[in-house]
Amino acid sequence: MRRKLRFSGFKMKVKLFADFKESLDGCSEVYIKLNRAITLEELIDMLIEGFNGEFRYKIFQSADKLGEDVMILVNKKLVKSLDAEIRDEDEVAFLPPASGG
Repeated sequence: MRRKLRFSGFKMKVKLFADFKESLDGCSEVYIKLNRAITLEELIDMLIEGFNGEFRYKIFQSADKLGEDVMILVNKKLVKSLDAEIRDEDEVAFLPPASGG
């Protein structure tokens, strides 16, 4: 299922997997248009506001610290800083912890 949050200007693609997908109403991809570059923290806030607060609990370990086992990729590169800048046409992926078996 695809869902669009409409803003003006730049467009980015957000990909969601497993628990993250489920916490955002089953959406696997979200396209967001922006009028400026934003930080990863701002993107997460937009997703929480656009869907529901459950996403926050899956991402954050504490009020302002990403969970240690959460993987966030920007253009296929691992990012751990909430200050990471997201630009037009970037692709952001939220991956849950991998489980062994």
